Amino acid sequence: MTGGTVYWLTDQVDGGPVVIADGQRLQRRIQILPAETALQLWNRALAPLGADLLLVGARLQI
Repeated sequence: MTGGTVYWLTDQVDGGPVVIADGQRLQRRIQILPAETALQLWNRALAPLGADLLLVGARLQI
């Protein structure tokens, strides 16, 4: 399992709190398919997820 998160930046790497907008955590899980390579995972799920999370954040006016 992997996923994506939109979080507030801090001095710590990946250390900021998850952005919550309109009661919604901007965080989603993605299942890794059997024998899936990192590139396949990126193309199938992670890149689209990142774009979607940023669009959701923009629509919710964080």
